[in-house]
Amino acid sequence: MDNNSLFQTITNVPSELLGSVPRRIQLSDSSRILRFVLVSLIGITVIAGLWYGKHVVIQMQQRSALRHDGVEVQGEITFLKRVGRGGNIIRYTFTANGGTISDKAEVPPQLMRDLEGSTITTIRYLPSNPAINHPAAWEWSLSSEWPLIFVLIGLLTVCSVTSTAVYRDRKLLVWGKPVTGIVTNCRVSGRGIISIEYEFRTETGAQVRGSGNSTDQQETGAGICVLYLPENPRRNLPYPVPDYIVEQ
Repeated sequence: MDNNSLFQTITNVPSELLGSVPRRIQLSDSSRILRFVLVSLIGITVIAGLWYGKHVVIQMQQRSALRHDGVEVQGEITFLKRVGRGGNIIRYTFTANGGTISDKAEVPPQLMRDLEGSTITTIRYLPSNPAINHPAAWEWSLSSEWPLIFVLIGLLTVCSVTSTAVYRDRKLLVWGKPVTGIVTNCRVSGRGIISIEYEFRTETGAQVRGSGNSTDQQETGAGICVLYLPENPRRNLPYPVPDYIVEQ
């Protein structure tokens, strides 16, 4: 049997998809925890991003103040060592405004050799607030915090990709047009995920290819239900979708 005959004879569209749109959908029980995790992750990412943005602004302001109003003094190195898997850390003390100030900073890798064996280093500080200080040989920069930036970018990417996928799935379930598709390939990954490729025809007769995950293993040539957006048929997915339930 050729593809034309299959498209014409297979009728496997579930009854809950035959009504008017927009459809009413709800989360399946198995996906509620995943959605809670996603919302929590988005919240954590937003809070972390706001905190880091504030941190960067403060560091930039302090760096500018140290450049213009800072004074330099000799400080004593009390600790110089690589800490765990982190960077090289220097701890130091210096005298300012009649008191002793203790602080620490991360040492750029290229300067670590110059400091090894030294007991003193030059410190730049603000006379109006000695707590704002930094070794004079280098200053704070965004590049010194690339691991944290990498983590934030990773969180943002995960949230963006996942949220986009959720939005697209919901839009297809609410507005998508059901049609019969023909499986052209099916494979099962080592984690048990069933991926299928399929073809279908739109109401205008255009033939479109698609892919997605299936709840069951499918034979090549089998008919499945596919939802697609009439205004953009390349946006499609096989039905049912495990994370959602379409109300009758």
